[in-house]
Amino acid sequence: MTLQEESFKADASLSPQGVDYAQKMSETLLRHREEERAQLVKKGAPDAPLKPLIVWTSSRRRTIETSSYLAAKGYRVRQRSQMSQMNPGVCEKKSEKRIREEYPDEVEKHDLDPYHHRFPRAEVKNQAVDAAYQELTYTVLSRCGGSARTHHSRA
Repeated sequence: MTLQEESFKADASLSPQGVDYAQKMSETLLRHREEERAQLVKKGAPDAPLKPLIVWTSSRRRTIETSSYLAAKGYRVRQRSQMSQMNPGVCEKKSEKRIREEYPDEVEKHDLDPYHHRFPRAEVKNQAVDAAYQELTYTVLSRCGGSARTHHSRA
């Protein structure tokens, strides 16, 4: 949902539809958090706010723009280049339209499970997230005086 559709890897801004989706997604997330808090209170927990939400995004323009609605509401947004898709595989330098034409079965699989699906010869998103998690863990351990060598992978 970007304005620049000719390149899968282009760092384009969100289209008007993408902006609308980002706002609706943010509103849904905030509504879900409020429902979660209400359920906890109903079960006897103190009527207190949930832990502060920190939003992690890649450093790509569209993810930063997607998080801007939450940032405007006062939520902390952190950008990590490790969360960007590093290798789009067969989608490299192809528009979304061309990808849909050439790989309809893959697109269908991706639409069903975008977090785990991997286009041929591409890096799957959870690999990028795991890399970001490991980097974050290393940073936290370094700042706390711990050893990154003692950390075990989540995988």
